[in-house]
Amino acid sequence: MAFVLDKTRFHDRYGDRLNERQRKVIARVLAEGRAGFAGGLSAKNYVSIAKCSPATATRDLAALRDMGALVSHGRGRGLRYGISYPEPPSGLGE
Repeated sequence: MAFVLDKTRFHDRYGDRLNERQRKVIARVLAEGRAGFAGGLSAKNYVSIAKCSPATATRDLAALRDMGALVSHGRGRGLRYGISYPEPPSGLGE
């Protein structure tokens, strides 16, 4: 149940700011469950899912990170991304 609420909060916060490629990739990552992809989402995964160029994948991932939708870890070819689930509004007592 908590994961469903997290996904809803994610879409409420970021959904209207995502382009079609980003929506497609986020939907695929969320379909994997709370853990997302093992090891995190890479630019190579993004290219494969979104059917775009590596440069476009890098720009899209950076935009998602900059808006707070994704968190990044690692460097260079080891750079991976994970979903950043928004905190529940205060006072809801989850």
